[in-house]
Amino acid sequence: MKYQNIKTQVIIDVDSKIGGSNWVEVGKPTKKMPKIKSKKPENTPVNDTEADNVPNNITKDQIMKELDAFGIKYNVNDKKQALYDLMMKGK
Repeated sequence: MKYQNIKTQVIIDVDSKIGGSNWVEVGKPTKKMPKIKSKKPENTPVNDTEADNVPNNITKDQIMKELDAFGIKYNVNDKKQALYDLMMKGK
């Protein structure tokens, strides 16, 4: 029998019956289709190449000091990612 894991989408072929809420038999109709969580959030920025690329060891304060050193104006209320993107464009 073939079973598919609804979380990982992995399909396995085994001789025994598999139980558990994450496994469904392939080809067998189910009462309801399981929802598969999308790995990509719906409100992802359009420009995905610059999203979440701030190194963890850099603080917002350090980024603001670099922007000051470059003479780049910024809004102190901006998020760390926006300030980092501004700093990287200014270099």
